[in-house]
Amino acid sequence: MSSPVTSKAPTFRRSPALLHQISLLEENSQVDYVLVQPAPSPDYGIMFEDSVGSLYFRTMRARAFESGDPSTVRMMYKQLRSTSMKTPGYQISWLEKQLKAEFGVDVTEVADEGEIPT
Repeated sequence: MSSPVTSKAPTFRRSPALLHQISLLEENSQVDYVLVQPAPSPDYGIMFEDSVGSLYFRTMRARAFESGDPSTVRMMYKQLRSTSMKTPGYQISWLEKQLKAEFGVDVTEVADEGEIPT
């Protein structure tokens, strides 16, 4: 099975939470992302219905996994937020905390206007 990540930027250190996300995706390559829920709720794999949306998200995911770029993580958040709201009982604050733990990015902060994904 191929890894969702092939390389990483030399200055970016993956957090334990991000390494866990990567391992979850390696276990199930069908999903676009895994929402890690508080116990006892099971984790929930997100699969975007639209193939173009899935391709776009996976491109952003690969960039974020490689570099941790904050603007890319915020784009992922926007796309995940709209889909995760359809998950019964799921709270958006969990997604915000998960992305903060994985990437160290507060997705609720307003991005700089000049911020462009690298």
